[in-house]
Amino acid sequence: MANLIKKDIQKIFNYYEPALPKSLSRINKLLKLLGKPHFRLEKIIHIAGTNGKGSVLTFLKSCLFHNNLTVNALISPHLLRINERIVIKNNFVKDKILIDALNRCDNQLKRNEITFFEVITACGFDLFSQFPADWNILEVGLGGRYDSTNVIPKKNVAVITPISFDHENYLGEDILSIAKEKFGIVNKATPVVIGKQKKEIVEYISKNKFFKKNKIFMYDKHWVVKESQGKFIYEDEKDSIEIRAPHMIGSHQIMNAGLSIATLRFLKKNNDLRIEDQIIKKGIMNAKLLGRLEILKGRISKKLNNSEIWIDGCHNPSGANAIAKAMKSINSKDTKK
Repeated sequence: MANLIKKDIQKIFNYYEPALPKSLSRINKLLKLLGKPHFRLEKIIHIAGTNGKGSVLTFLKSCLFHNNLTVNALISPHLLRINERIVIKNNFVKDKILIDALNRCDNQLKRNEITFFEVITACGFDLFSQFPADWNILEVGLGGRYDSTNVIPKKNVAVITPISFDHENYLGEDILSIAKEKFGIVNKATPVVIGKQKKEIVEYISKNKFFKKNKIFMYDKHWVVKESQGKFIYEDEKDSIEIRAPHMIGSHQIMNAGLSIATLRFLKKNNDLRIEDQIIKKGIMNAKLLGRLEILKGRISKKLNNSEIWIDGCHNPSGANAIAKAMKSINSKDTKK
């Protein structure tokens, strides 16, 4: 595999299975052969949910960066290059480092069946143990319970973004079945911060003794977010923060920003993090993520004559509704000008 990877690292998709039955056994076996690097990781934020995972990760990473901390991260999917899936100390992994990590994994596999996502996750854990950062942020690829990132034995906090219908053939046909798969990243010892959820999921959480009162920080019960004329206000039981609307457009991004603030403040409350509100404000306002309701610029825009091309990576009904709402708001503002 090494020679072809050196020729084009972006073609490694072709080497592994696209999908296999739900199981953590394959990645656990590979990680054992690599010396269990995931057991050496500390300071972990684990993010699951249907929509907003990448945006929440981006907000968190920006806030931690502005707090003079380094971040390693596993991100999926990538937009342009596979390197975007692994962040080492605030930067996308370099080709040479990624190639070496992939070769280490491949040398252990001996042609065993394994998925691309399992391999790239193992590479990430291997690199995180070699290049330790102040924080490790893990974004679930699919579901949660059987996701490759869920081999981490202990985490400082789990974050659950809004849950809706997606990948029903894999996660379940009804919303509670899907939610239970997402909540699979939470164990009894894991503090959890929960974003805005559907009524059925809120009722499930409130009736489930698994979610201990001192371990949960939930939207509309412990924290809220309110929009107000180009800014938003985050409030919890201790304090409030007023912040200018982030670069990322849409009410859904304000909710993602709020969930990120709730996570940081919950970590602070649990004495896992020292961070001031001014740093949080700076991090939220400066966070940027390509491919999230982004207007294309450059040569193509010059040929459009008063037209625009906007792109977004949403891929399910709930995401499409959020983008439609944001575009309607943008058009309404343009009409008033």
